[in-house]
Amino acid sequence: MLYELGARYDLNYFQVLTISQSLPREIERRYHTFHNYSLSSGIRYKVLPQLKLNLNLGHVLRSPEVNELYSAGLHQGVSGIEEGNRNLKNEQSTKIVLSADWNVKKKLFMQLLGYYQYVSNFIYLQPEDEFRLTIRGAFPLFTYQQTDATIAGLDALVSYEPIESIRFIAKYSFLQGDDVSNNQPLVYMPSNDLFGSFAYSFKDGDRIKNSSISVNGQYVFEQTHLNANQDIA
Repeated sequence: MLYELGARYDLNYFQVLTISQSLPREIERRYHTFHNYSLSSGIRYKVLPQLKLNLNLGHVLRSPEVNELYSAGLHQGVSGIEEGNRNLKNEQSTKIVLSADWNVKKKLFMQLLGYYQYVSNFIYLQPEDEFRLTIRGAFPLFTYQQTDATIAGLDALVSYEPIESIRFIAKYSFLQGDDVSNNQPLVYMPSNDLFGSFAYSFKDGDRIKNSSISVNGQYVFEQTHLNANQDIA
């Protein structure tokens, strides 16, 4: 059995020069100090020679980024107007991860990993029911907000190598996020997906070495864990 413990402390100090939103325009100076720390622990236990269990628990604080605090304008990459929130607080996250690794005769490897995370003051970009008119046109409005959220997921992996030159791989990922403060799904969560791969490795020749060919396929499920009014599209 193997034990792991870790701790870290960070001090973030921001001195920001920004332009006021009111007229007449003025240069404003803002100061922010954030104290962050992280704690982690883990246990690795070999149940059988071919079966290992891993348990990890962590608690992390994250300070808001400058763009989350002070964005105020058009984001060209997403064609939307983003507004920061200078009153954002530290995120506080507690996460537990449990995984099992099973290796059978070096031919079949299976891994199952589940996790659950609770985030207090989770920072996210909220699409608003508003289009703001500018000299460049009308653009949707997004604002940075905070809420209490949970994120849970499951990852499964199967790798099979019947002979040395052939390998099959299959992966499945499940993820669900919920805004527990407002009793609704969490926006911008990735969809569940399924991935498969077949690879063949050629024998090394005199001039060509480490050559292989693979065929991959991926299916991304439709995101249904979302309210209609949360989808800006």
